[in-house]
Amino acid sequence: MGDRAGCQVLISDGQGVGTITNDDGAATAGSVSISDVTISEGDSGTKMATFTVTRSGGTAAFDVNFATPDATATVADSDYVAASNTLHFAANQNTQTISVAINGDTKVEANETFNVVLSNATNGATISDSHGVGTITNDDGAPTA
Repeated sequence: MGDRAGCQVLISDGQGVGTITNDDGAATAGSVSISDVTISEGDSGTKMATFTVTRSGGTAAFDVNFATPDATATVADSDYVAASNTLHFAANQNTQTISVAINGDTKVEANETFNVVLSNATNGATISDSHGVGTITNDDGAPTA
C-alpha cells in the first residue's frame, strides 16, 4: 500500500435533488342524475315524496340547484308544496335526497305529476338527467248512487 499523505478529495456538488412526479390527476366532480317517484295521495295531511340524486364518476365536492315546477299537479291547487334549494355533495359523497311534501285530499281527480329539475352544477359537475317526475296517484273514487 502506498503512502497517502498529501491526497486531496474534491467534492464538486455536495447536494442532491430528488423529484417526486405526481401521477394523480385533479379530482373531478362527475355527473348527477335524479330519480322519478310515485306516491299515493292520501285523504288528508302530508306525505313526503323523496327523490334520490346520484353522482356517477368523480369524487370532488360540488353543488347543484333544484326547483319544483308544476305539471298537472300544481301548487295553486295545493297538490304539493313547492321546493327549491341547493344540494351540496361533499368529496366522495355519492347520493343526496330531495323531499317534497304532498298534500292529501278527497277530490276525485286523475293521477297528477310535478317535476323536480336540477340546474347549475358547480365545480365542473355535469347533469346527465336533470328532470325527476313526481307522480301523485289518486286514491279517491267517484261516489256511487
